[in-house]
Amino acid sequence: MKYIKLYESYVATLNSDYNPMVTNVPDIPGGYDKLADSFLYDLGKNYDLRKGKPFDKEIGNCAWFTQEFIRWCELQRIPMQIIYFPETEKAKDAHVAPYSNGLVIDFAYKQFSKDKKEKFKIGKPEDYKKFGYDPDKADILDEFPNWITDIFSLKKK
Repeated sequence: MKYIKLYESYVATLNSDYNPMVTNVPDIPGGYDKLADSFLYDLGKNYDLRKGKPFDKEIGNCAWFTQEFIRWCELQRIPMQIIYFPETEKAKDAHVAPYSNGLVIDFAYKQFSKDKKEKFKIGKPEDYKKFGYDPDKADILDEFPNWITDIFSLKKK
């Protein structure tokens, strides 16, 4: 998937007998908010998103959100990577989140901000220094690692 290029629109002119077909492709670098909202909308059809509730790492942790978002992006044909922050002396638990074009899309950011209303946070890896993570030691992965075993799902509706 690393060789796919995104365009604002694609015009198919394969057969001159037909009118060209225009398909809109999302403007990924500028549309992460919309992308995250779309994912949460689709997810909310089957799961309790815990809106207005404090973060509980045993109900929808960072690994589960990342895994689900990566699957959802694959179905949408949107290239996405994963950033893995290993644990440090200050941050006792490792953290994982979707990553694209130098930005982290974190659906479990509520655990850091303690803001019950926060749905997600889009930021840079350097933003995680204040939580004890070392962005220089973070790994960028192309697929969800099979060695992450602590995956806790949201509750189904």
